[in-house]
Amino acid sequence: MPILSARVNLHKRHSPAQQTARRNAAIAALCRIYCDVIGSWRTCRKKNCKRHRHCDGDAWPCLQRGLPDVPRGRYPRILAQARAGGPRRVAPVNDIEQQMRTHPPGLLK
Repeated sequence: MPILSARVNLHKRHSPAQQTARRNAAIAALCRIYCDVIGSWRTCRKKNCKRHRHCDGDAWPCLQRGLPDVPRGRYPRILAQARAGGPRRVAPVNDIEQQMRTHPPGLLK
């Protein structure tokens, strides 16, 4: 049985504003992971993305621009890499992102 810190409250209820903020943070992190996996930073207009070789800005426009160019045969591999956290193996931001990684919200179904 794992030992939990006294500061961790697993049964905390969030207000609607907090739930929306947590969901938006999870969606932004997941979009950034998908951008890293499909390599849309290569065609990004921002110099920071090319310099750091990963999505460094707003990931949603890059994802919309790069996703139509990805062949449908690569989707299972992309989903598997996104579940693992992308090329950098990023840990989930919160539990909502963990759920979205296992059950994608419609981006690559």
